[in-house]
Amino acid sequence: MKYAHTYGGLVNAIYTPQELEEYNDNPLIEALPDIFSQDSIIDRLFILPVVSAKDREQPSDTRRHKMQRLKRCIIPWGVHIELEQNLSIMLRQGYIARNLLDGRSFQNLLHLISQQDETDTPAIVAPSCFKDIESSALTLSLIGISGIGKTTAINKLLKMYPQVIRHDKYNGIELNRQQIVWLKMDCPFDGSLKTFCQSFFEAVDAVLETRYYEKYGNARNSRGKMMIDMERIATLHSIGVIAIDEMQHLMKDKNTDYTELLNFLVTLENQIGVPIIMIGTFKILEILKKELRQSRRATSQAGIIWDRLSEGAEWELFISSLWELQWLQKPTPFSEEFAKLMYEESQGITAIAVLLFLKAQMRALDNEETITKRIIRDTAKKDLFMVRPIISALKNNDIKAIEKYQDVAANLATLIENHEANLALNNKISEHSRSLATLKKAEARSKVEFLTIDLIEAGMFPHLLQRDLEEIATSTVNKLGVQADETKLKQEAYTVALKKEGEKSESKNRKDNSMKQKVEKDGLIYLYQKAVKDKRHIYELLSEVGLIKNAKEFC
Repeated sequence: MKYAHTYGGLVNAIYTPQELEEYNDNPLIEALPDIFSQDSIIDRLFILPVVSAKDREQPSDTRRHKMQRLKRCIIPWGVHIELEQNLSIMLRQGYIARNLLDGRSFQNLLHLISQQDETDTPAIVAPSCFKDIESSALTLSLIGISGIGKTTAINKLLKMYPQVIRHDKYNGIELNRQQIVWLKMDCPFDGSLKTFCQSFFEAVDAVLETRYYEKYGNARNSRGKMMIDMERIATLHSIGVIAIDEMQHLMKDKNTDYTELLNFLVTLENQIGVPIIMIGTFKILEILKKELRQSRRATSQAGIIWDRLSEGAEWELFISSLWELQWLQKPTPFSEEFAKLMYEESQGITAIAVLLFLKAQMRALDNEETITKRIIRDTAKKDLFMVRPIISALKNNDIKAIEKYQDVAANLATLIENHEANLALNNKISEHSRSLATLKKAEARSKVEFLTIDLIEAGMFPHLLQRDLEEIATSTVNKLGVQADETKLKQEAYTVALKKEGEKSESKNRKDNSMKQKVEKDGLIYLYQKAVKDKRHIYELLSEVGLIKNAKEFC
């Protein structure tokens, strides 16, 4: 394996010759993990808690908490494979025209970006100065029912790749660059382009520990300037793909001009060469079809419709895997009757099915310690009453009622075809998931996942990033083993995390003090020499030590 499980962390570049000629001699592509096989994708995505006989003997209060693990389990299906294959192609194709070794084109692009007029927003959205720049990027739309698992899937798939790759030298050529492989954001709640740019600066700061938001995201900066600065940063850090979730936010405010944001995203893809993944519910489908059709690179658009599962073999594969996760003292054997009942009460929406199964077990804890048809029906009626109208509309195929719930309504003509091919792949996944090796890996990943969440929610480690906590959780599980007591795992993880938190805090204070002392002693010459050495703009260092203020602050 080229890189160990990175969980979206930072790695030093390891360059690997590529099988495809167009991917060779390109450090941005050669530094990516090797192309994942289908089996590898399944292995990395599969998260399934293992329920032992010992678990079922524990007190009901303890089991009630363990049942919550159902919410975080992932059973990959054909759509996950399709999504990762699209992501893999987008990353590599998007980097073809952005080769760092072609320094002249890279500097030319940065120059063209800086020459744009910040007062002329339409010119930035569709700049003519980029007409000679060739883009090899692609755009993907991922559309599906709210709660179907889109966000979880894209988060897991992105984390199969390191988020940041540090390049020092490539075949003797100095690069000194940090490549952001992927960036994940939410569409602004107000659908505003300016808010989107500010969110972008914050997202990059969170990844690189920079201060772009402080420098470029001031609310007093014009929208046009923010757009230009965003383009520059995306180019400077060779962003591989930007995934934007909750695109349906564009529809929340009727007064919002959603075309402005969509056109800017098209510009990022067409001109700057950054692939875009847009994720949302069916509310956004018609807008995307209409607006993206008008772009000159409409042929580069791809789409995946993540529909609810169809009743039959596809559903049975899913629900039979889920059914094994019972913490009750008298587990109920799986049967076709239960599969049919679960489909009737969830209509193939996996998020609702998982919640129904979880709530049914919690009800059974207080009764006969086994799942019955009556308990499932009572749970659906009493605990999931909020979604009953949606389920009823789908069950009765009431088109008018379905249209009220645009998050669920799909244009049947747009749904993915070839269910037989998907079913064949899903059968393969189902067999693979039941192998002992896969179950052990899934249990280990499950332990890492729960331990990471525990560390994050503790709120005790302000200087540690999420990827730091994920690495600590991984090393803890590897050190003590999957079967280790949960209390011991937590004690070990917290001990390591507290130590690292102290080291990072001390290092930051030492670095800040050292910089201030150097400036006080050696003056601006020191800062200039450091900027040249680090290949950074002198403005950034002057800002960091507080020697430059925004002129508008004095107005």
